[in-house]
Amino acid sequence: MLLFVALTLSMEMVGFPELRDYWSTESIFKSEWFSSIMARDRFFFLLRNLHLTPNNKDTSAIDKLYK
Repeated sequence: MLLFVALTLSMEMVGFPELRDYWSTESIFKSEWFSSIMARDRFFFLLRNLHLTPNNKDTSAIDKLYK
């Protein structure tokens, strides 16, 4: 998880236009550092499944689709 956060913070400093460009093999976007830390598919899997919602709120009676 620490590597995921490190990649996310370093993406902010590099500033490619698209997320997939960090793992691109084209010469203009080539950066082997990102692919050496984590595979592209693994990064997108973690990004897709990460949620930062507090679990102590009980709104199940109000909104059944809260989570």
